[in-house]
Order: sequence, then structure tokens, then C-alpha cells
Amino acid sequence: MKDLRLTRLILALSITDTEYLKQQLKLNSNRFYLLLFTAIEQLSNIELTRDEIYLRVYKKKWNAKLDATFRTDLSRLADFIEDTLIQQRLLKRIKEDIHFYEEEKLNLYTDLKLDKESEVQYLFIINDNSIYPEHKNTMSKNFADTIVRNNMLLKVKLNLIDKIQKDFNKQSLAISEIQQSNEWLLKCIFNYYYKQINGIFFEEIDITNLLLLADSFNDTEAKFNILNGISYLKIDSKSNDINITVYENAVELASILVQKNPSYFHKQLKALHLIGTRYSILGNFEKGNIYFENAIQILPKNQFKNYKTIILNYATNCSKLKQFDKSIQLIQLLDDEASTDAKLKVECCIRSLSCYLFMDNAKAIHQLVISQDYSTIQPHEKIYFRLCQCLAFLMENEYDLANSEINNLMRSKLLNEIDADFLPATELINFMITAIFRNGNFKFSVTQSKQFEALKIKIGINQFPYLQHYSPYLWLLQKLQP
Repeated sequence: MKDLRLTRLILALSITDTEYLKQQLKLNSNRFYLLLFTAIEQLSNIELTRDEIYLRVYKKKWNAKLDATFRTDLSRLADFIEDTLIQQRLLKRIKEDIHFYEEEKLNLYTDLKLDKESEVQYLFIINDNSIYPEHKNTMSKNFADTIVRNNMLLKVKLNLIDKIQKDFNKQSLAISEIQQSNEWLLKCIFNYYYKQINGIFFEEIDITNLLLLADSFNDTEAKFNILNGISYLKIDSKSNDINITVYENAVELASILVQKNPSYFHKQLKALHLIGTRYSILGNFEKGNIYFENAIQILPKNQFKNYKTIILNYATNCSKLKQFDKSIQLIQLLDDEASTDAKLKVECCIRSLSCYLFMDNAKAIHQLVISQDYSTIQPHEKIYFRLCQCLAFLMENEYDLANSEINNLMRSKLLNEIDADFLPATELINFMITAIFRNGNFKFSVTQSKQFEALKIKIGINQFPYLQHYSPYLWLLQKLQP
């Protein structure tokens, strides 16, 4: 059932959308739709078969003869959900996007042949910075058509068409620059993702020439797009590979765009996210957090899920700065979104566990570990949770329980299911926990210290850079330091 379009739709809904749809379904003539919606919604918490859902909705057992009706209801309910949400979005778009209103106002005046009002409205549209150039050009063409059909004096027509022609050319230049900049933006983003997978760029991009191109543009959005593309491309490059002013200038341009048109706020969020991430990669977590905090301040709650990486990166920085309480507070901002997104929930839990480890909060660790639905998470995530549970036992001086749990983990099938890269962390932690159990304290003997160093050499820990950030491993290292 979870593979159905209807199920994917319902399980992806926000709490607000869910409540809105339930209200709409109460008004629907098909009384089974609400029951079906409610039954499918429960799949986020429990497993239900097709037969069980059918019985809950129709109060009778499913059979093959009845399946056609069931499939029809499933499909039509999915259509109803999509149509309802799309209509809601269109109404919101018409209400919030000023160009729709201003365009219809111009159309009203031209249809009523109110020449003076039409001209004034046209000039207002052209001078309004919040309306996109392509929308202005559409309205310029439409206004020119009405003038051609109008019975006004030829001289008046000439002057108006001359004005429209100049406006159209000006906006066309801006559109051309934006299109060109978007081509480069997409090329930069593609190269960034290509490198994440293959380790090299798909093609080399000359950043110097790209910056010169941005300088040659007159349109602010076009300039921003170029800098935004470069910011993506060089986000994880060496400190001397790209000047941080590229990121700072992108933030400044995004602020200018938002002042002209508030709908550009997503560009501002992206610029703040990228510069915050760049500073974090360079190791300047305090500076990065300034920009993450600025992003959080302008981020609407209903957009948390779309920009979760900003919140999670901010939380990670706070954790590295040992601001664990602040980190937990930031992660909790995503509680509502995580309740309907299993992957996000696990991600938030893992980051919270990292904080609780360094806060020595064994109780909180146990609560998080117990609360997981292990049927929905990946093998390496399961191992992370179990390792944290071992460490919580150590915090409580339950060395025998910690040793028993790590031994069970080492014998489990999980170690055969995970990527080989995750094995070194488990082996190293197993050695440390075993030593603590045998010694009855957080100290290595001289022999154990030598054995541990030999194990690290055998494993070749330099091949596994993730160990520098793997919290269970780092916590134990910290505790075992002489």
C-alpha cells in the first residue's frame, strides 16, 4: 500500500494540509473518502494490509470482485487531494503575486476603453521593481495590441507605441542577462553534484571570466545568479581557491533583490546558507553561525522542511562549539516536520544523540534509542544508535551491560549489511569498550594503549576521514585521554 500514489501523497502532507483536507472531505458526497484518508494516514505509524484497510473503510471483507471499486476510490481520492491542494496554491499565488492583480487591473481598464487609466496603470507596472521583466514584457505586448485596436489619435498611438517599444527592449535585455546567468548557474550546480559523485568536475569552469561576466551585467538578479553558481561550485574548495568576498557579495545582492521584491527571499536564504556553510568548512564556526542565525530569523515556520539543511548545519556548528543546549533547541525546530518524515526524524535523532553524548545525558540517549522504529532505518544508522546505547551504559557505570551490548553488535548480521567504511569505527569502539570493561574504569593500560595504536595503524584510520566527526568514537577518545 505504501507504493500507491495516494499513500505517498497522504504521508507527505504537513499537519496543516492534513487538517485542511479532512475539512474538505467532510463536505464531499463520497462518505468513504474521509474514512479511506484516515486509514491510509495510519500507515505512518502501523503496517496495514490492503485487506485490513478495506475492512476498516467499507466494513466488509475484501475480495477480487470488489477490488475494482476500491481501486477507483483510491485513484479518485488521490485526484481530489491533488486538485484541492493545487487550487489552494493557485488562490494563494493570485493573492500574493502582485503581477496577477496589476495585469488584470490593466486588462480591466483596456477592456472598458479607459485610455487615461490604462496608460497610468501601464506606467505603474513598468516602474514597479517587484514585477519580473518577463511579466512586464507580456503586459507591454498586450497593451500594444489594445492601442492598435483603439480609435485614439495617430500621434497619441505613435508616442505610446514608442514608449512601449523602449520598455520592451529594456526588459528584453534584462531577460537575456537572466537567462544567460541561469545557464551558468545550472552548469555550476551540475558540476558541483558531479564532483560529489565522481571526485572531479565534469568540466573546468573559468571563475575569473565568470566574475567578469557578472560585472558586465546590468541586472541585479543576473549578477546574483552568477555569484550563486560560483558559491555552489567552490563551497568545499581550499581556502585560497575562492575569495570569501564572492559569498559576501552574493548576500548583498540578494538583500537588494528582496528589497525590490519580497518573493526573492528564497535567494536570500540560499545566499546566507552558502556563506554560512563556506565559513563552517573553513573552520570558522562562529562566523558561519552569524549567517545561519540571520537565515533562521527570516525563515517562515512553514518553510522549515524546505530549508532543513540550514537548521541542521547551524545545529552542527553549535555542537562543534560545545553549545549543546542551543544545538538541541535548533534540532527541535524540525519536530513537526520530522513527525511526518522518517528520514528527517532519524537525521535529527542522530544529531541529538551526538549532543547528548557530550552532555553525558544517558537518560536522554536511552529515550531516543528506545523510541526508534528500526524497521525504517538504514543498517549504519542502527549501528549508530546501538553504539550510543553502549556509551550510555558506560556513563551509568554499567560496564557489563556496555560490554554485552557491543559483543552482541559485533556478532550481529548488521555488520555484514553496512558499507565497509563504517566497520573501522565499530572495531575501534569495540576495543575501547572491552578495555573499559576489563579495567573497570576509563583508562588504558600501557599494553592496551600500544594495542590500540597498532589497531589504528592496521585499520589505516587516515583512509576514513569521517572518524574525525564520528561522535561515539570521539566521545570515547575524549574519556580515555590520560
